[in-house]
Amino acid sequence: MTLNSSDFPDVATALAAKVADAAGAEAVYSLVSAAADDLIGHRLFTVMAFDAPAMQVQRIYSSNPGAYPPGVAKGKRDTWWGRHVLEEGHSYIGYDADDIRAHFVDYEIIFGLGCESILNTPVRLHGRTIGTMNLLHEAKFYSEADAPAARVLAGHLAASLITAG
Repeated sequence: MTLNSSDFPDVATALAAKVADAAGAEAVYSLVSAAADDLIGHRLFTVMAFDAPAMQVQRIYSSNPGAYPPGVAKGKRDTWWGRHVLEEGHSYIGYDADDIRAHFVDYEIIFGLGCESILNTPVRLHGRTIGTMNLLHEAKFYSEADAPAARVLAGHLAASLITAG
């Protein structure tokens, strides 16, 4: 269940305090996943680390590790999505199955989890992308209005991506 936008300051403040005291990267990822579910909503939450020289992302956290496990790497060199999200630092919203099919080779697994929309948010530090926070849900679940809250939440992942990597 998502909260009203007026709840954002309280949730963000509580998240900042919890992240500051979290016992490691896995705990931070779980805390941000819970806050993202409260504020925006998701059926699946993942965090990807970005290896810029290889132009590759690797899943390091999944809210459903049994069905969508960490450790999987995806090449993004010479793709529109890679340029848009990883190099330029823009969020990406895939509104439906066609959008997901166009940008993600593992679309069948995504669809199998009941997900047909996605909100990818770059995790950035010092002007460069170091990873992505990914929220997935039913078709047409996300909109541009969700991107600002997702950006704030993704910012809480930066230190853990750096220290865990």
